[in-house]
Amino acid sequence: MTLLVLSAAGWALVAYVVLALPVSPTAQIIFYAGAFGALAGTWALIARLVYRRRLQRDIGLIAALSGGFRFAVAFEFGLWLQSLRMLTVPYAVLLLGAYLATEYLFRSLTPRSN
Repeated sequence: MTLLVLSAAGWALVAYVVLALPVSPTAQIIFYAGAFGALAGTWALIARLVYRRRLQRDIGLIAALSGGFRFAVAFEFGLWLQSLRMLTVPYAVLLLGAYLATEYLFRSLTPRSN
């Protein structure tokens, strides 16, 4: 329920910024903060559903959110590069590879319970 509220609030904030606020540096900060919460919460919701359905085990809220935070950081870094017109295919591949490597590292260092 917490992840659903976080995701819905983040997406609602992003929609409000895009549809109602004038373009300003403050609106940009609010947009990125709302998008971070929305992306992290949505990723965590998807991760919990996948773990529950495919692997027949439950992933904790903190573990799901930590993966969501890593995804949101990588995605927003890509958005920032795109806003500077510097996101090219090699940079996108490197960004994706760095995200997958950190995700693998964190998943392999997490102790598994039976």
